[in-house]
Amino acid sequence: MESIILAAGYSTRFDFQDNSFKKYMLPFKRSNILNYIIVAMIKAGIDKINIVIDDKTNNNQITESISNFVKKIGISPPILNFIINRYSERENGYSLYLGAKEVTSKNFILSMADHVFSDNIYSLLIKNYNNEHITLATDPMKLEGVYDLEDCTKVYGENLQIKKIGKQIPESNRI
Repeated sequence: MESIILAAGYSTRFDFQDNSFKKYMLPFKRSNILNYIIVAMIKAGIDKINIVIDDKTNNNQITESISNFVKKIGISPPILNFIINRYSERENGYSLYLGAKEVTSKNFILSMADHVFSDNIYSLLIKNYNNEHITLATDPMKLEGVYDLEDCTKVYGENLQIKKIGKQIPESNRI
């Protein structure tokens, strides 16, 4: 099983002019958000992780962070494949396109680099996956004040199908 992690955003709300800080490096639990996601994927049996990054991100810094953390907690590191998105302004759909071209397994798990779910979400998705469907775990937009809706990737779905996805879609019912 493989995964794709979309990490090509510019973290513009943090106002670092040189693109040096990423939301996924924010402290979380005993490390950072990205390491939390990757460890949860490893525990779910995902052994190859494709990470889509922008062309200004230093993948050595990410690799070192992941390697140090998994070693510290005593698990084997995954295979990491970094994919460069040179057009990050094209948003997540383009990053997903680039990542999907690199996947070699029949199925894959997709995650945003800065979204935190319960640490067993990937195991649950794999366990309950039906080979005929795409499964997307989203959050309902009922928690006022928790999300910055201007920055969230929005999803509009009908009858369990995704009709539109993006940050600028006019109507959405999930994030």
